[in-house]
Amino acid sequence: MKSREWFDLNPWQFQLLWWAFERYGREYGLSKHKAVPVRAVVGGLIALLGIGILTGQAVHSPNPKLQPQAEVVK
Repeated sequence: MKSREWFDLNPWQFQLLWWAFERYGREYGLSKHKAVPVRAVVGGLIALLGIGILTGQAVHSPNPKLQPQAEVVK
């Protein structure tokens, strides 16, 4: 016989269970999640944008042109 523990649930069953717990928490004021400050979200997005720009510039920077060498001196 198969156990019906939480780890035996299908993904959609687990999501339904999660929603039920969330609904119960909201009804009784047991919510663990706090709102993320808007300044933190904006700051994170700006930081990610800056890192993306720096990475893009490093990847697409022109390579130094190699000058042809004169005959190799022996």
